[in-house]
Amino acid sequence: MKGFESRNTAVVLIDVQEKLIPAMSGIDLLLNRVKLLVEGAGALGVDCIATEQYPKGLGHTLPEGAALWPP
Repeated sequence: MKGFESRNTAVVLIDVQEKLIPAMSGIDLLLNRVKLLVEGAGALGVDCIATEQYPKGLGHTLPEGAALWPP
């Protein structure tokens, strides 16, 4: 098995969307951990990807989460 290689690794944020947030518990802790994860990934040169399920109905990724993602 190969060791860690940033070119073969990605961080994926899945469906942290505006209308789904009320169903999630501990959203402040979640956003804090997402920030830590994204900052760490950036330091290691790992790509970050966010997905949205049906943004027309569920809204977009929370602005607080989207702001963490690199352009």
